[in-house]
Amino acid sequence: AMQPNCPVQFHFATHDRYFPLDTAVAAVNQHLPEAPVHVYVADHGFNRNGGITYDDEAAQLARSRTLAFLAANIAS
Repeated sequence: AMQPNCPVQFHFATHDRYFPLDTAVAAVNQHLPEAPVHVYVADHGFNRNGGITYDDEAAQLARSRTLAFLAANIAS
């Protein structure tokens, strides 16, 4: 029921056993339809450097999207 008072974006992994992709994306689309949702063919923790499910390609893409999002949404 709470709405964020700042821009948000979401990063989900297709093989995440902790956050079912269909449920997570549907919830975001229902409650925050303007929020960008990015989906990666990866597992939970794909962006955790040194983790067993780390995926360098997905992590780099998520990082570039995050940095672009921050640059576009944070006043300098």
